[in-house]
Amino acid sequence: MTKEHEIVLSLLRLAISGKECTLPQGVEFTFDKLRAGWLTTCDWTKVIDVAFEQGVLGVCFESLSSCSSPEGKECPMDMDSLMEWIGQVELQKTEYRQRLDVATRFAAELEKVEVRTCVLKGLAYARYYRHPELRCSCDVDVFLKNDDDNDDCGFEIGNQVAERMGAEVDRTEQKHSHIQLDGIHIENHRTCTGLDSKELEDYLAKFLFLPNNERLAGTTLELPPLMFDALFCLYHAKTHFVVEEGIQIRHVVDWVLIRRELEKQGLYDACVRDAERFGLNKFLQPFNGIADVVEGKRELADLMGSEWLMWKDVIRERVPVDHGRGWLWTRLRLLQQMRRNSWKYRLYTDTTAWKDIYGSLRRYVMRVVRRPEVVKYMFGGK
Repeated sequence: MTKEHEIVLSLLRLAISGKECTLPQGVEFTFDKLRAGWLTTCDWTKVIDVAFEQGVLGVCFESLSSCSSPEGKECPMDMDSLMEWIGQVELQKTEYRQRLDVATRFAAELEKVEVRTCVLKGLAYARYYRHPELRCSCDVDVFLKNDDDNDDCGFEIGNQVAERMGAEVDRTEQKHSHIQLDGIHIENHRTCTGLDSKELEDYLAKFLFLPNNERLAGTTLELPPLMFDALFCLYHAKTHFVVEEGIQIRHVVDWVLIRRELEKQGLYDACVRDAERFGLNKFLQPFNGIADVVEGKRELADLMGSEWLMWKDVIRERVPVDHGRGWLWTRLRLLQQMRRNSWKYRLYTDTTAWKDIYGSLRRYVMRVVRRPEVVKYMFGGK
């Protein structure tokens, strides 16, 4: 836990809960170099890097101006770092508007052919933030449906509509297609969970496309109900944490805000029961622990056992995964990651790494048998 992580955590607490924010001891401030006093011996470039890597750059900046030093003075920063931070936040806001614009136009075209569009993850979770555009995201996730009895019909119509709009569509993934439309990456989901859990998949499907779904203002983009967001957030965070590259602090912030809304509507206990039903409770308990730290309900020193190990993994430095080397290379690396994460399976799931590896290999083989055309893509072909 570096000094930079402590500062990011302090800024997050102020933005999320309005907690009084006191920067860590050892940060020496110098106020006499600039009229605004934005100077410090703290390396703010590193703070910006940590906030960016953890996906909370915008949320941290939201509270920066009201953060005080131990002496009660305004939070200092050198002007170059301040301008860099402002520039990156403004870029994030612009990218949010671009994603929303492309998603809105895509949904409008789908509505013409009687297909409903529901957004998942980033655009859906953003509504729980005070300023939705400050929720970090890099793509748009959608789930499509029409009245045809074929469950895949809305999915494929979406691919075809995107192609008519000039998009490139990659259909080789089983869980979702990849659509590149006007510079925006859209994941068009065939399933929510990739059928890793058929029971959970069927349960989540019940929450999607209810008659009275809320919509994003001024669009035909539907938002899933709160209980869907809660369970999907837990499932998605657990999968990334245990099976894939890990999670960032932004995933924890998502859960803090969703959990707060569950408590406000009296649905939290029902969510816990559902989490237990679908094997998410071993993950939920320590996840709640680190969420309490981010929200300011507990201190880092209070974390113990699986909570502390989860927090250490969240803040560790990561090496970006090169997905451009082909499906096969990516999947082999994922299997290797699953084997290395056997300790996570023991602490946070009801299964084992080897059982998951066997299931993944079985699905890969069946996929090749059913769709031989994907073999070329597996080796990096286009």
